[in-house]
Amino acid sequence: MASLRAVALLNAASAERGEGRMRSRAFDAIAAARALFVVGDIDAACDAGRRAIEVGSTVDSARVRRRFQDLAREAAPHQATPTVRALREALLGAGTDAPRA
Repeated sequence: MASLRAVALLNAASAERGEGRMRSRAFDAIAAARALFVVGDIDAACDAGRRAIEVGSTVDSARVRRRFQDLAREAAPHQATPTVRALREALLGAGTDAPRA
């Protein structure tokens, strides 16, 4: 249950962040996805992962791209699920994008 509480806190923190804090919001969504994978809520983890890509793709951040790759690795045990497989492909693609000019 601690992981579910952590997800709730991450979501609350993300909701309070200003619009200009996109990198922090991406980190929040990545952390939520990780926690949701741990507790076995695969659908919610994929939703959080897609949100992370949506938010994180708007910033030029090597740290965000590395965390996309980390999340893709952590999702690997669940890749038999089509939504996880699609998320992993999107994360790996977003994690290898060249920095924006």
